[in-house]
Amino acid sequence: RNTALGNETARSLTSGTDNVFVGHDAGHNTTTAAENVFVGAGAGDDTNASQSVFVGAAAGGTANNGAAANTYVGYNAGANDSAHHGGKNVAIGHNTAKSQTTAAKNVVIGASAASSMAIGNENVIIGFEAAQPNTRDGLVIIGSQAGKSLSSGDNNVFVGFNTGPGVTTGDHNTLVGDEAGRDLAGGSSHTTLIGLNAGLKVNTNGDTNNTMVGSEAGNDVTSGTECTALGVGTRFADTSNNQTC
Repeated sequence: RNTALGNETARSLTSGTDNVFVGHDAGHNTTTAAENVFVGAGAGDDTNASQSVFVGAAAGGTANNGAAANTYVGYNAGANDSAHHGGKNVAIGHNTAKSQTTAAKNVVIGASAASSMAIGNENVIIGFEAAQPNTRDGLVIIGSQAGKSLSSGDNNVFVGFNTGPGVTTGDHNTLVGDEAGRDLAGGSSHTTLIGLNAGLKVNTNGDTNNTMVGSEAGNDVTSGTECTALGVGTRFADTSNNQTC
């Protein structure tokens, strides 16, 4: 009840059933896994997970027995050099989520998105190089290079091209709009920036407690904290702390 096409494909299969393996070395070391579709050279080549779909050269290469119900599409998508135990992930794109070990229940779409993420659950990460080194849970990162340096920050929502690219450990941030928070420092936290270029130049580290809403709102502020700017193009009389416009 298996279909295998290709040199060395499903070579080690013993009791696994209802699988489709297509491509050189696809499912090479699979033995007991069932209900999989592996398509591409080396797809799932060292995998014994079940109910998974791996499409692309080296996709899902080393998913472990416990890594069931994953969908990996793209060259090297979900392909970890060590045994991958996470399950119920969706990774689509070239080198997407390629380093996962115990990560589970994530949706990752885009070339190199979350490419260094080993752990981290229930995240939505979409966009080229978005949140590459993430290790946390429950993030929403959407946009090309959005949160691309984010490693350990919790409870962040970044939406838009290049939003918060310098934030690494900061948490409780909401950045929405192309290049919102572009210059925020690594530990910037508790910041709400909504709108194109909102808070563009703010580079304060730590708890900034800034709220800037509107296209280019507060983008003259560099080091201020606890500032509130509401409205398109809102500017401050000065860029010190505790300002409201």
